[in-house]
Amino acid sequence: MFESAKMDGASEFRIFFQIVIPLSKPVLAALSVFTAVGIWNDYGTTLYFTQPNDLQTLQYVILRLIQSNRAVENMMSTAEGSNIAVSNLLNNAQGQGLVTAQTIELAAMVIASLPMIAMYPFAQKFFVKGVLLGSVKG
Repeated sequence: MFESAKMDGASEFRIFFQIVIPLSKPVLAALSVFTAVGIWNDYGTTLYFTQPNDLQTLQYVILRLIQSNRAVENMMSTAEGSNIAVSNLLNNAQGQGLVTAQTIELAAMVIASLPMIAMYPFAQKFFVKGVLLGSVKG
């Protein structure tokens, strides 16, 4: 394709913009999706560079939620072993509530994944074009 375009008198810029870029759309779409998911799931930047609560990202809030729930579970298991009355109270209450710590964690994870799930259908057409483009012979 490049050689035929050169023979027809196309410049390097025309070849790039009319041949290379259209053929690269599936690759660019895949890289864009992977980059967006990586940036969306990044909590390290927030962990290291932000202090105020109003600047923290959703992923970092979920991380803190999971860590605090694990701390509460550890404290419960420690209290369970040290005091028989607390142990009886926890055993009676466990599983009775409609909302547990794990339910909140999982709900937060589902909510955090919704923007990426919503973005995927728009990029999917480029994935299909890339698969079809690679399968066409001749």
